[in-house]
Amino acid sequence: MKERPIHFNPEMIKALKEGRKTQTRRPVEPQPVFEVDAHMVRYGKNFHNKRGKFFKPQNAWQFIAEVFPSDCPEFATCSTIVPQDFWRCPFGEPGDRLVPWEDLEVVLEITDIRVERVQEISEEDCFSEGLKLSCPGMSILWDMKSLWDSIYEKKGFGWDANPWVFAHEFKVIKP
Repeated sequence: MKERPIHFNPEMIKALKEGRKTQTRRPVEPQPVFEVDAHMVRYGKNFHNKRGKFFKPQNAWQFIAEVFPSDCPEFATCSTIVPQDFWRCPFGEPGDRLVPWEDLEVVLEITDIRVERVQEISEEDCFSEGLKLSCPGMSILWDMKSLWDSIYEKKGFGWDANPWVFAHEFKVIKP
């Protein structure tokens, strides 16, 4: 088990302490260079791809991209299954701990990590990100888009670019 630092803004530190924040998303770097139909292979679990091929991860958090030859750019050499970088999450893996720089008394334990597009987030996950609905009658997704863009748009990972992200789930060990 490793401990790693992570940044949260003051509002999210408050949400952690109140038990409202149990997820965070961070952009994957580098992003894939062309569009792929992706399937995440989770640590310790096995998955089947669309063609029924069985995968068992050899390394933690392998990202497996299924690329069909008709979808490949002309310059790419394609096979049925192409490993599209074996991304290792820089914040660790399940069982590792995160300590926010802004409040060293808070300790989080990672319980799950997924790789997904930022716009794949559900409304339930937005609330697990610690967000509160700012405008009754509107979707919490608008609040997520606004928060995401305020942090990542200038870095080239804006909501409209729909970047790949590491979606971390965690539990608070010490509030």
